[in-house]
Amino acid sequence: SMISMSSEFDGIKFREEESAELKRLSESSVECQVGSPLDTSQGKTNVLLQAYISQSRINDSALSSDSNYVAQNSVRICRALFLIGINRRWGNFSKVMLDICKSIDRRLWAFDHPLCQFDLPENIMRQIREKNPSMDYLLDLEPQELGELVHNSKMGGKLYSILSRFPRINIESEIFPITSNVMRIHTTLTPAFKWDTYIHGNAQFFWVIVEESDKSQILHFEKFILNKRQLDNPHEMDFMIPLSDPLPPQVVVKVVSDTWIGCESVNAITFQHLIRPFNETLQTRLERLRPLPIKALQNPLVE
Repeated sequence: SMISMSSEFDGIKFREEESAELKRLSESSVECQVGSPLDTSQGKTNVLLQAYISQSRINDSALSSDSNYVAQNSVRICRALFLIGINRRWGNFSKVMLDICKSIDRRLWAFDHPLCQFDLPENIMRQIREKNPSMDYLLDLEPQELGELVHNSKMGGKLYSILSRFPRINIESEIFPITSNVMRIHTTLTPAFKWDTYIHGNAQFFWVIVEESDKSQILHFEKFILNKRQLDNPHEMDFMIPLSDPLPPQVVVKVVSDTWIGCESVNAITFQHLIRPFNETLQTRLERLRPLPIKALQNPLVE
């Protein structure tokens, strides 16, 4: 609703001859509530954006071109809002905006199953959607078990091959106290997938985000670019984070893909055994001394 109220879409006007098609789309393609009537520019924009993400067939050619216009501008607006959110350290807001960006780019809802991003037969996708197994569970299965899950033994090997190409990053983190309220986090990121240039291109982009577990505020963020050449090497990162007093229960390090839906790794760092250094600030009082003239140096060059 918020995106469809952008001034970019004020030029999208409702035409009477489109009302039947818009009504059909609003009943068949809409996953999120439409906040405005269909005969307003906001309502029409909202339905067209949701129809675009749902990959619905639009029978009216003018509506179809409007839908493409809405999608192109929405991605730009969402990407800008995501960057504003992450720079202002808004954790939940940034996550929602990135999910919407990915949904429009992939033409797939962020709450759909991540395997839908691959080209799989419709009957296999229907079974995976119905059972809705988590990606962690699927990644632990052998080809034979995957075949049993979808009731198709021939598909087991293909699913296993697809899952091995789903971008995964393993995280290990250590924490070192610097002062009583500044910590250094040392993080090692290890890619755990097979690179396929057709699927992954030349590089994959990830966001490394550090948050307190009980708050939405981002303590630190960094963009991480993974190239095919670096796939077999662990990547080490060091960053300083400020901590509140009293200490939060734990700090969470996340690695979120910039383009893949459902691609997120999480590592929690607990403070249970952390001993913080005690900081005592020492001040030296200045003596009331009269400054000497520069002639006392007895060196013209220094003077």
